[in-house]
Amino acid sequence: MLMNASETVRQYAELVGINPDNFLMQMANTIVLFLLLRHFLFKPVTEHMANRTKKIEGNIQDADRLKKEAQDLKADYEHKIAQIKEEGQELIREATRNANAKRDEIIKEANGEAKSIIDRAELEAKRSMDKALDEYKKEIVAMTLHTTERFIDVKLDDQGHEKLINDFLGDLEDSTWQN
Repeated sequence: MLMNASETVRQYAELVGINPDNFLMQMANTIVLFLLLRHFLFKPVTEHMANRTKKIEGNIQDADRLKKEAQDLKADYEHKIAQIKEEGQELIREATRNANAKRDEIIKEANGEAKSIIDRAELEAKRSMDKALDEYKKEIVAMTLHTTERFIDVKLDDQGHEKLINDFLGDLEDSTWQN
C-alpha cells in the first residue's frame, strides 16, 4: 500500500505539475520570489498605505481642530454681535434721553418766553388802559367844564379851573374809576 500511496502522489504530482526532482528548486524559487516581492512590493505598498493612513488621520485631526476653531470663532462673533446690539440699544436709549431733555429744555424756554411776552403784553395793555383812562378823564373833565361854564355862564381863571378839576377827579376816583 505504500507503494500505492507513493504512486498516487506521483500521479497527482504529474497532474499538478510537480516534479519530485524539481521540487526543491521550485520551493527555493518560490521563497526567493516571496522575498523579492516582499522587499520590492509588499514593503513599499505597506509603507505607502501607512503614510497615507497617517496623512488621512492628520487631515481628520486638522479638520477637527479647524471645526473647533470655527465653532469658537462663531461663539465669539455671536457674543460680539450681542454686545454690539446691546451697545446700540444703549446708544438709542441715551439719544432718546438727550432728545427728551433737549425737548423739555426747549419747552421750558418757550414757556418762559411766552410768559415774558404775556407779562409784557399785560403791562403794555395796562399802560395803554391807564393812558386811555387818563385821556378819557381829561375829555370828561373838559366836557364837564365846558358844560358847567355854559350852565353857569361863568368863566373861571386857571386856578379856578385847576381846583374844579382836582375836586372833580377826586370825586371820580373815589367812586367810578375804582373799578
